[in-house]
Formats: sequence, C-alpha cells, structure tokens
Amino acid sequence: MRSFLRRITKPLASVRGLRRLPEYFQQKFARDDNFFVIDDFDHNLRFRSQFSSHIGSNIYWKGRYATSVLALLGRLLVDPRMVMFDVGANEGEETIYAAKRLTSGLVYGFEPNAEVYEILAENIKLNGFHNVRHVQLGLDRQAGTLPLYGPASRDSDGTVNNGLATIFPRAGIDRAIGAVNLTTLDDFVEQEKILRVDILKIDVEGAELNVLQGGTRVLSRYRPTIILEVWQHDVRSAEVLRYVVGKGYSVHNIAENGLTFPTTDLDHTTRDTLCIPLKTD
Repeated sequence: MRSFLRRITKPLASVRGLRRLPEYFQQKFARDDNFFVIDDFDHNLRFRSQFSSHIGSNIYWKGRYATSVLALLGRLLVDPRMVMFDVGANEGEETIYAAKRLTSGLVYGFEPNAEVYEILAENIKLNGFHNVRHVQLGLDRQAGTLPLYGPASRDSDGTVNNGLATIFPRAGIDRAIGAVNLTTLDDFVEQEKILRVDILKIDVEGAELNVLQGGTRVLSRYRPTIILEVWQHDVRSAEVLRYVVGKGYSVHNIAENGLTFPTTDLDHTTRDTLCIPLKTD
C-alpha cells in the first residue's frame, strides 16, 4: 500500500499547492521506526532509512530532502575526477548523489553520530560504490573529543530529526547522545595525502566556522567551491559568511531549483549558500 501511495506523492511534492498530500502521509507514518529500502532515489540509486526519520521520510514520500543542494550539485559536478567532501553527511543523500557522478573521483562523507553513520555506511554499500570513503569523525578547528547533543523531542511533523545533532546545545537540542571524535580538515587532507578538494559541503549545525578555521590550508591551496548551510538571520551565520569572504570568496544564495544569485546582505541569506572562490591574478 505504501509503495502505491508513494507513486502518487512523489510527483506531487514538486507542485506548489499539492505538497500537503506527501506531507500528510509523512506525518501519518512518522512514528513507524521500521526501515525501508527504495531503489529509485535519483532514478536508480538505493536508499535505506526509516519512516520515522525526518530525512528518510522526506526521501520516501517526496523523492528528495535536500532539493536545492542536489539541484546545484547536478550542475557543479561536471568533471568525474572531482573530489568532494560532504561534512555532515547524515544518512548519505548528497554523498551517494555525488558518488554516482564522480566515477573517477572520490567522495568523503563525514558523519560523527554513530547511529546515523551506520545508515550512511549501509547506503554506500547498497549501491556498491568504491569511490566513497565514509568517515566517522567530526571536523573542527582542532582535534579532540566533545559531547554531542540531539533533539529532546520529535520534530513538528512527528519525525526524528537526527540531522540536528550538534556540539553546541541549545533549547530543545540538549539531549546528550554521546561523544564525537574530531580532527581538522587540514590534518585529514594531509594525513590521507589528498591532492585536490573541489567541492566542500558543510552542514554541521552551528560548527561551520570551526570547520573552516580548521581548514585554512585547504581553502588557500585548493580553493574549493563551498556549499554552506547557515542558520538564517543568526549573528553566527553572518560571522561565518564574513570569514569566507575574508578568504577570497563571493557568497550566493541558492534557490529551490538550484539556481544561484549573489547575496547583497550577509545578515539575511538563504539557508543554503554557495561560496565561490574569486579568481586571483
């Protein structure tokens, strides 16, 4: 029955005014912790998750979760030899999407949350990818170990949003869920002898500046294009974007269809931003 309903809800998810139907079924099954496996993510990829997972349920009923980022990646990943870092890979949506395209390159998926990391690793395995390295580490400004905090209750739609896990607890995201091991972007690239970093996607719930500050050599040497999730209208987000600008990048807003346009106000941007390295003489 659910697979039949899904054939109806997936195409409706992209039609304004009709999205309430997939959202209805997403909420209806939000407390079902059973796992599912689909075989049509990005047309022909397999994806495993739970109906109760915020990200997984979106992918099941709507086809995608990170709609704007995936659309953008579809335009950025033009060279199959590229190397992409997915920092905050969660269950692997962007990781396996990129791996399908970077057939001669590499994708590094970083996910420190042990429970979510298992699903990431399984989704890579399900698709038989040999060009992906899943890494159970967080990236920070220095190596070490820190406590990790998750949501204290379910999301407004009834799902569990493990993507909100953070090293910076706040009201409602303050349930201790374990410790995470941390390294820096610079140290990891040096230790693994990585010779190029083309795309750097960062979605780490408030630790974006820490990741960037731990990767100053990578930013200056490889000049990767950065896809950065920021907390809208938050003073820390503006600080992150000003840091990126100071490193010689321009900042662009990302629309839902993946198209981008230059931002005119770093204090008010879209949630997902694209940071492009400026050309130097």
